[in-house]
Amino acid sequence: MPALVTAPGLTAIVAFMAIAAGDLWQKGIVIAMLLFIMALNLLALLNVRVIFQYVSPTILLVVGWVMAVLQAALAAQYIINALIRLGALPPLVS
Repeated sequence: MPALVTAPGLTAIVAFMAIAAGDLWQKGIVIAMLLFIMALNLLALLNVRVIFQYVSPTILLVVGWVMAVLQAALAAQYIINALIRLGALPPLVS
């Protein structure tokens, strides 16, 4: 079973487990969701030939680039929000 977890993914898991603190029910939910996502990853990897019959690699490349741009924009927004909270930037007015 694939267990590839990126650094941001690992950080998210640790953060959610810290938020769950002493609540075993919430920790169980975090672990269940992690196992569910890993199972979806396994299914995708085992059925890659079937997926490629219906979705061209070009479409997957475009979706990958769109996701990368969205992730970069989200990171930039996090940095801007942090700088505003620290007082390094004035609050944005809309």
